[in-house]
Amino acid sequence: MNRHPILTQRVSQNLTSSRAADVTEEKIRAWFEEIESFIEEENVDRFIWEDPKRIFNADETAFFLSPKGQQVLVRKGEKTIYNHINSVINVNAAGMIVPPMVVFQYERIPPHITNLMPSGATFYEYITNIFYPWCLKKEINFPIVSFVDGHCSHLTMALSEFCKYKKIILCAHLTM
Repeated sequence: MNRHPILTQRVSQNLTSSRAADVTEEKIRAWFEEIESFIEEENVDRFIWEDPKRIFNADETAFFLSPKGQQVLVRKGEKTIYNHINSVINVNAAGMIVPPMVVFQYERIPPHITNLMPSGATFYEYITNIFYPWCLKKEINFPIVSFVDGHCSHLTMALSEFCKYKKIILCAHLTM
């Protein structure tokens, strides 16, 4: 710290983001009615809803690196320092857990991190290289439905086309 006067020692915080600020019962009921209507229009409802292995939910969660805050080095003036890793956890209604996807909080991931990670670094790659092959290996029948948070960075035209072709129905509530 003597050699780098822009650094200081602070205690990190364990904090997750909350997106539930404007959730109402009416919005939840309307969302489920919209999903039910879409599944019925696609004429697959009798297949999907009867088999819990075909109903998935993927969501981001935080794993805390330390249950208590710890001393870390940061640039002077930083207000909050977080001590967690985000990952996408994907589970079906039968309780089967798909291998997770690690999510980094970078605009551009540094090479020293990407070199350590397996392929599947984007949500598209996760679905195409991990999720879909996992479903095949577990002999899960298609079509399937997968509920995702719908963050705009997750949903792309390539992903939509892949899912349509492979009979994966993505149900997303769009968030920014």
